[in-house]
Amino acid sequence: LEACIISCKAFIAYAKRHADLAREMAAKESRPERKAELLRIAEACERVPAEPPRDFFEAVQCIRLYHLVCWKESSDRPEVPIGRLDQLLYPYYKKDKEEGKITAQQAAELLGALWLKIRECENLVTIPREQRAAPGSLLPNITLCGTDKDGNDLTNEISWLVLEAMAQIKLSEPAIYIRYNPDMDPEFVLHALRCNREFGGGNPAFLNDKLGTQRYLDRDVPIEDACNWSASGCLGYHLDCMEHLGGGHNINQTKLFELALNNGYDPRTQKQLGPKTGDPRTFTSFEQVMEAYYKQLEYFVPLMHKVKMISLATEITDGPMSGLRCAMQFEDCIREGLTPKEGGARYPEGRTSWLGSRGMVDTADSMAAIKKLVFDEKKVTMDELLEACAKNWEGYEELQQMCLKSPKYGNDDEYVDEIYDELSTKVPEIMQRWIDPITGKKPMLFIGAAAGHIAIGKAIGALPNGRLAGSPTCDAACSVMPGMDVNGPTAAINSATNGPYAKEFVGYAMNMKFSKSILNTDDKLQKMAWLIKAFMKRGGWHIQFNIHSREELLDAQKNPEKHKNLLVRVGGYSAYFIDLPPELQTEIVNRTMHEIV
Repeated sequence: LEACIISCKAFIAYAKRHADLAREMAAKESRPERKAELLRIAEACERVPAEPPRDFFEAVQCIRLYHLVCWKESSDRPEVPIGRLDQLLYPYYKKDKEEGKITAQQAAELLGALWLKIRECENLVTIPREQRAAPGSLLPNITLCGTDKDGNDLTNEISWLVLEAMAQIKLSEPAIYIRYNPDMDPEFVLHALRCNREFGGGNPAFLNDKLGTQRYLDRDVPIEDACNWSASGCLGYHLDCMEHLGGGHNINQTKLFELALNNGYDPRTQKQLGPKTGDPRTFTSFEQVMEAYYKQLEYFVPLMHKVKMISLATEITDGPMSGLRCAMQFEDCIREGLTPKEGGARYPEGRTSWLGSRGMVDTADSMAAIKKLVFDEKKVTMDELLEACAKNWEGYEELQQMCLKSPKYGNDDEYVDEIYDELSTKVPEIMQRWIDPITGKKPMLFIGAAAGHIAIGKAIGALPNGRLAGSPTCDAACSVMPGMDVNGPTAAINSATNGPYAKEFVGYAMNMKFSKSILNTDDKLQKMAWLIKAFMKRGGWHIQFNIHSREELLDAQKNPEKHKNLLVRVGGYSAYFIDLPPELQTEIVNRTMHEIV
């Protein structure tokens, strides 16, 4: 607590330095309008954060200072989410507007200024850009709308203004998330899609409000707290100022499937990494392939649990006092005298039970190819297929085409979707067998990270789905492999929402790409809104749209100087296209372009 008091005093002094600078600048300013602005900034910084904001201006200034200070405390970390901005600001806006102190235009200008100040920050990281989970992003997420404990829609005028500011400012961040519920104003959804069309780069994304709350209710969190959540990180979410949440360790499912196809042996490192689960060349049924894969999971998941707990213990031991400025916003941390990292948050299990997984789509597609070509149609032997993968398809181009044409997830095809659905049931069951030793609860599961499919793909050889060695895996948990969804967006959504996967895993995101030219009427935007509604009604969790032409993206690769402001959605965030690693650029270009008819 003494450390918190010191930090609070430092925070107030830091704000006062901003006030002093603003007054110095005002004294030298000759333009009356700008002079008044600087004096207003000085007045606000002398007030907040030491005292509660009195109006909309001071509330925006307070949020800016809080974000800046929290980011400075962890400038090597990419994520400092802002939270439910419309819920935070609306009471101040409503009061000022009723008293005639502010207009919608003035409020939007302040939001635009906030956007610019947020984007001034940059991370101090030593990890090469191409190896980062979220290259080109700080992840200062903003969450809009949602429902209260009684299920009432919370969309307000600030929700609309945030989207308008986003579309006009056209910065890569902050990322905007809408907590979608079926009772929200349909016109607001259309407004969001219009802003997305103008923005182009996947903002806003849509999250399933009911599902997000239900996951916490299932973990015995009371409804008053369970409904107060917002997006964080690249694909996660958390309870605001009640839960300490961080990144987790990820199981590379597709790598484990590669090990299963090689009796636990890794061709890349030439080491026996996993248990010997049998030579697939001797398997007489597809079920044996599935069983070998599950045994690899059962071996590696507890190892990941151990590594995670060692990592957490080391983090607490090495830096127990880090996170103080965040702790100042956690009422429970003040009462307990503990930082969030030490367990002072009301719901600390989110931090200690965060386990990740990646590669479900690639694994399901590869299993479908084996089932069809080896066991059902017997067009190829397992030995021939594994030899082709070992040679990265060189000399086996005809077989590769057969594999590429085998059933693929994302086309509403029961043949492969049944495999995907079985995996989406079995994998969470295996991952939740090991109870978290700190909380005594089943771990919360996660699919991530946003651009991790590039890095993990480099560790995987060629696969039976026709994929080349070292190439990216699927870009999101329920997205479709680029170019493989040939039956349209509705079929892709049907595949993504047939199973229970979204209920068990946070970060279960779906990326879709549309051409701006085909979304040129409100009628077509309305059809897109119906697509979102169907996705949410069927239990989907997270959907987002890139709205570009393939030609525009290809030209940006060739002539980056002409496309400095081109924004794209990567995973759970947007970024400037030309700032992304070349491999990630190519993967985004290759995503299927859907049409609305």
